[in-house]
Amino acid sequence: MSIKGAIFDQDGLLIDTEIIYGKCWKQAGVEFGIVVTDEYHGSLCGRGLKEVIQRAHETFPQIDPEAFVRRALSLSAKMQLACTPDVKPGAREILQYCKAHGIRTSVASSSTLQCVTHNLTVTGLIEYFDAITTGEEVTNGKPAPDIFLKAAEKLGVDPKDCVVFEDAPSGIQAAHAAGSLAVMVPDRVQPDAATRSRCRVFPTLTEALTVLSEGDTASTMTVDRAEVLRYMRMGHVQPDAILETRLSAVEREVLSVIRPTAYWQLVPVEGSYPSYRVGSLELTSERLWKTIAGCRHAFLFCATLGAGVDALLRRCGHRSAADLVMVQAVSTALIETFCDECQEKMLQEPAVCGESLRMRFSPGYGDLSLEVQKPLLTALDSSRRAGITLLDSLLMVPSKSVSAIIGVGPADGQTARHDCRHCAKTDFAFRATPPTSAGHDGA
Repeated sequence: MSIKGAIFDQDGLLIDTEIIYGKCWKQAGVEFGIVVTDEYHGSLCGRGLKEVIQRAHETFPQIDPEAFVRRALSLSAKMQLACTPDVKPGAREILQYCKAHGIRTSVASSSTLQCVTHNLTVTGLIEYFDAITTGEEVTNGKPAPDIFLKAAEKLGVDPKDCVVFEDAPSGIQAAHAAGSLAVMVPDRVQPDAATRSRCRVFPTLTEALTVLSEGDTASTMTVDRAEVLRYMRMGHVQPDAILETRLSAVEREVLSVIRPTAYWQLVPVEGSYPSYRVGSLELTSERLWKTIAGCRHAFLFCATLGAGVDALLRRCGHRSAADLVMVQAVSTALIETFCDECQEKMLQEPAVCGESLRMRFSPGYGDLSLEVQKPLLTALDSSRRAGITLLDSLLMVPSKSVSAIIGVGPADGQTARHDCRHCAKTDFAFRATPPTSAGHDGA
């Protein structure tokens, strides 16, 4: 299947609004003299207005079901418009992936356009969507397929070329009926056997990204075993059969969760040491200047393996100290390999034709202050372009991420490869080889 469109439910999938709905349904119940349970609220998740009213009539025949439902929805709308809900884990990452890979996106929510637009705007997710489709636009709500068919129509994509992400069984039923690939990330309601037969199930959107990325760069990457052993401080040790088997298993596990993403920007180099500019960055690093001297341009660069590695590291922390060490080593080797691959692509850009790249030089290396991390990632718009954010400690999230400045200049023997032989830092525990006599600074 070639995925051309991705359609997302909103409540409980992208944004944590179901807790708001729960409170409002219970408040409306109090006003109408009935008891609304969590089970009742869960049975409504993802359903259209007509289905919700019918459910109220069947459960509470003693009240006016339409008045009750409209009161609950009115309370919910008022509460939603007064707050900023939390974004669900993996939501931003999966939307960034869609944007980076040309997959058209739509929200398909039973909520009102006013609430959907508000929630997507205040959470900053609205920029990732090509269309918004709501229950107000269709005659039949979920579990009927109407809303997903409408969303696919807005995207200009055949429903069969779309994947639908949902958190509720009624939404999965609707997606299946539309002929789309259905993916469930359960929130309040777990899938029963019938629902599971219609979809793939993942615990969060972080893992669900697998559906979109199957067959992409991650699956074609190979692990440099020598580098892995070096990062494990075993560079000159031949692993025995037991370690070899376990390492191979860990490598496969890491490859299954990584989502390599990178972004770079060619900028001018102006001035000279001790005060010079690389794009918008005002710099004073002597070591960086030695690396990019003679370059008229440089790439500002960031890359990541994605949040899946961090999730795997957390699981390994509870599973096995040995596995934790191996995952760290494998993922470190892979991010370096991915960066090298990105630099090969940089060399194919017309503006770089006939020139060479200098070594990656990262904030925190040598005399280039780690504080440069902030303006560098800001200049790259790394959060939106690559899903990389910065903590107050100046560490990047996801943890297996790289930022760097890469000079572009005449081919003069300097190398773009991330190679210990060309680095003057001799006190690094994982250094592969001693520096050459012609070595220079790098990252």
